[in-house]
Amino acid sequence: MSTTSDSFLPDTRLSRLALVVGCGMLFGALLIVGCNGSKSEQAAPKSQTQAVEVTLDSPLASLQPDEFELNVPRDLPSRELNAWAEVMMTDPAQAGVSDEELTAALKSVLSDEEIQRVLYRQFVERDSVYLRDAYWARTTTELVAKSSKDKSEPERIVELFYYVTDNLPIVPSAEESLPLGPFESLLVGRGSPEVRAWAFSLLMKQLRIPTVVVETDAKSAATGFKPLLVGVLSNGEFLLFDAALGLPIPAANEDASNPRVVQPATLKQVLADDGLLRKLDADENEPYPLKSEQLKTAKLRLIGETSMWARRMEGLQAGLASVKPAVAFEPLVTVESYDGVLNEVQAAAKDIVPAESVSVWPYVEAQREAREHMTEKQILTYKQQRVLLVAPRPLSIFVDEKKPQAEQIPELVFGNGWNYLLLARAHQLLGRHGEAIPLYLKLQGWRRIPPTPKGALPITPQSEPIVLKLISEHAPEMLVFQEQAGSTALFWRAGTQLDRNEYQLAASDFESYLTTVVEGPFARPARYLAGVASALNGKQSRGAGFLRRIAKDDPQYFAAKFYIRRWKEKE
Repeated sequence: MSTTSDSFLPDTRLSRLALVVGCGMLFGALLIVGCNGSKSEQAAPKSQTQAVEVTLDSPLASLQPDEFELNVPRDLPSRELNAWAEVMMTDPAQAGVSDEELTAALKSVLSDEEIQRVLYRQFVERDSVYLRDAYWARTTTELVAKSSKDKSEPERIVELFYYVTDNLPIVPSAEESLPLGPFESLLVGRGSPEVRAWAFSLLMKQLRIPTVVVETDAKSAATGFKPLLVGVLSNGEFLLFDAALGLPIPAANEDASNPRVVQPATLKQVLADDGLLRKLDADENEPYPLKSEQLKTAKLRLIGETSMWARRMEGLQAGLASVKPAVAFEPLVTVESYDGVLNEVQAAAKDIVPAESVSVWPYVEAQREAREHMTEKQILTYKQQRVLLVAPRPLSIFVDEKKPQAEQIPELVFGNGWNYLLLARAHQLLGRHGEAIPLYLKLQGWRRIPPTPKGALPITPQSEPIVLKLISEHAPEMLVFQEQAGSTALFWRAGTQLDRNEYQLAASDFESYLTTVVEGPFARPARYLAGVASALNGKQSRGAGFLRRIAKDDPQYFAAKFYIRRWKEKE
């Protein structure tokens, strides 16, 4: 990990953050109840409480997923939270847990730099990024909970896993993987197996369920595929998922009548029966590149980050009441009055792997650090990935009416983007499907001819061919821009239909994407998801047809082979 930034150095104001219940309702949509009320809280003057309420209103709005980093600078919410903290004079951390005891307990699992970040009382930039991600995770888990009230905890966990994998296609290996967090990756619709695991863990955290990466060195010699197993600690057992494959590991008694796997095997079950992994073999010559024997020496890496375990977050969690809670803080290790999540994982894994094989996954913290120090090349790549999100670019047409009509040459001016694609994607990720779909439809309608701003010369059906010819002659790059924005809107609209369990519409839209775009940037996931949506719509044969077109170098290859067999057996 690189050298710590100045923002984490000691500060003379470390004890100024306070616990204030009176201002908590303003953060009600974000953080969870957990406050007993200190003497300083009970004695806070009414005028002081009112001042804090005013201060907190701004960071609450700034941390919304469809505002933060879109309309709000990355550093603003942390500055506002620290401004709020300046008003109060009480250390947020529990008096029953000393920094000295906590430091001693953390020495064996975190670096000195990471321990410093856990102890630090001032809010920093990455806290805002983490809280934005937590807000998204809370919204998503709440939506799933509403739609699956009668389902068991494992069934809800599986639904959330598919939500992540369906909405986060894996970046091709030839493309540079950027150090983005979960929500940023979801927003551009591309990521890595590691980011999938991270996003999934944030959803699990809202259910207070620990999540680990089951680390092995397995890799397919034939396809280059590397599994990324995620273990979810539910009811004392680690349920297994492959984030790279996008599949739960199927349990022995799993209901194969369901088009998708809905019952994951546990780590203990897989250790005892290699046949569970063999279900994922492509064929006898292309085995799934993991065997039960390899799991006996696996390492369990807890997924988390210093912002989640930080003492400043402890104060924010405890001091803010909630109507719709989100989990923002958890202790990492057990010390004094803390019940540490790492100790919980170690206890559950004691009969599976040695205690020293359970530690913290370094990926998340390294990603947060790298995101704050992206190279010029990475920044350029990131901007290129987001360029379509400003769509549409409205077109204004000007003519010099002072010239004779025969000499009038229209001038085309493309304005700044309206950010409809960005807004629609944010709506989709926050479950506002009814707002996302109309925007996607508008963007699809502008694939050939862009819209005109209010008050500008309209483009009539009769003038469309002339305008199209002018664009192709003078701004051909805008034709490409419009087409790519419209096709991306079509793919994401299909994903929105899948999120809504509208399987027939989803399958139709994915197929339309494949027909009209052929080999576009989302062609690989579109093939897979078209197959899945078709099977969920009761058309397993048609679904298998899409999956047969998936090549060996596709991350979904083993999943495709698994489902082709599964669906064929039902015919």
